[in-house]
Amino acid sequence: MTLRAQIETTIRTSPDSGTAALAVCRLLDDELGLMGNGWFDDDSELLALLSAEPEVPSADHWTALALRIESALSERLRAAHREVCAGNLLQEISACTQRDLATLLDDQEIPSAELDVLRRLVETRIKLSSR
Repeated sequence: MTLRAQIETTIRTSPDSGTAALAVCRLLDDELGLMGNGWFDDDSELLALLSAEPEVPSADHWTALALRIESALSERLRAAHREVCAGNLLQEISACTQRDLATLLDDQEIPSAELDVLRRLVETRIKLSSR
């Protein structure tokens, strides 16, 4: 973007003419280094604005931010993993036959009526645990 376009954007987006004038002077100083050549020596407000140190966040700020992001992403990953696991378990339990469950339970015979109840109970528990 050209300097003229930057100035135009600065003026257009400023809430009032005073703010626009300060913003344009700051832009000119950033681009041309006018403050060091005495161009703004008679404007104490502008000199204070240009001389102010930009606020740089501390290392603790960045570390805390990184930890918050990591925590949020980890929780999302765990939630997604729980959903996938629950979905896989639901597929497995719905595909289980009477013989499969009997094998899992040391060859105990399970009546088909109990098998349906057991299947619904397991499905409900899986759905609740995935929330």
